Amino acid sequence: MKSFILVSIVFASLLLTACLHSKTHTVITDSTANLKGIAKADTFTYNYKTIREQANNGTDKKCIDCSYAEISYPVFDKMPILNDSITHRILNYNGVEAAFKNAKDVHAIATNFIKFYEKEKKNDPKVEEPFTLDMRVKVLTQAAGLIVLEIREESNTGGVHGSEWSDFVNWSTNAAKPLYLKDILINGYEAKLTKIGEKIFRKNEQLSDTASLELSYFFKNDIFVLNNNFFITPKGIAFYYNNYEIKSYAAGPTTLLIPYTAIKQLLRPNTVITQYIK
Repeated sequence: MKSFILVSIVFASLLLTACLHSKTHTVITDSTANLKGIAKADTFTYNYKTIREQANNGTDKKCIDCSYAEISYPVFDKMPILNDSITHRILNYNGVEAAFKNAKDVHAIATNFIKFYEKEKKNDPKVEEPFTLDMRVKVLTQAAGLIVLEIREESNTGGVHGSEWSDFVNWSTNAAKPLYLKDILINGYEAKLTKIGEKIFRKNEQLSDTASLELSYFFKNDIFVLNNNFFITPKGIAFYYNNYEIKSYAAGPTTLLIPYTAIKQLLRPNTVITQYIK
């Protein structure tokens, strides 16, 4: 009984020490996950790995409202090329420059972010709002020959509002490489796809065919364009425009879904999309 009490006291002391410490570093590996895709979908096993760095803002002893950086991403079993690609995308992400610049590994991004906060706090003691960096690589889809990932970064460094950004990766499990539009659409698709995309965009935005895009949107020279930030879905190809890309921050991001039914004549035969075509 005495031994149990002694162990309990020691454990409680360790927890208190962890809360009082100026920084904490955590690496968490979630339980193995299996995604079930559509019928006949490939199934790959992966774990989510989470890296976290935290600084005590001096707000309280329990580190509530502390500045932190947390990065979470999947690590797939027996898929080293995909894992390397995910790490590469994280390291080369266009996020908070002070965190990502010259980072040699994922952990360094989190460490750099906390150093950036501490430097800003030292230069301006009036800084009270915590700095936060959340980066998540999420598995959106797992289907036959296809894995779709979203890389999302949300950060707050004391500005008027935080920053949010999402990029997407469409990964061919057969070729072990990213899929681009040219891999799933026929040669010379660009003009026709853009025309179809603009028609859907104008309908979604309740604009006439001749209404100007200049006043409410950020398209260069008032000309609609599709970006390269897309993800494959069972219903169509979705193009994602981040904040400030074509609209104001208040308007938020825009997802433009172009259904396969609208671009059947542009689809290459025998690609990962074929499984979705009825």
